[in-house]
Amino acid sequence: MSRTPKERLADITEAAAGVRKAVEALERAESHGAEDEAQLAFDALLYRLLVIGEAVKALPAELLALQPSVPWREIARLRDLLAHHYYRVDAKIIRRTVEAPLDQLTVAVAQLMTTEQASGPPAHDASEGSGSGR
Repeated sequence: MSRTPKERLADITEAAAGVRKAVEALERAESHGAEDEAQLAFDALLYRLLVIGEAVKALPAELLALQPSVPWREIARLRDLLAHHYYRVDAKIIRRTVEAPLDQLTVAVAQLMTTEQASGPPAHDASEGSGSGR
């Protein structure tokens, strides 16, 4: 069963909170010189960014157009990089990605969730009803 845009926006919100927790765990581990824990925290961070990108890719373009200042395409491209070109992931770039841009994304998603709630019944993904069982 496919997820609604409202559910996907909630996924982004939850994953963004997970990103913040992973960053905190990463910083704690690094400050204590705990390399294994730091790697696990970084892996958790990457996974949450992957979830955000996947959810963004599934949102309708007309919904994303309501928040044009958010770099939706770059978020989707980051997801593709993490999933398909994992060997090119630069930890420094990833760390910069989760600072101010994550705050901007969280605010935009909250506004989109308000828009979705006000628009009545939730819209469905284009794949809804296709029987794909995603």
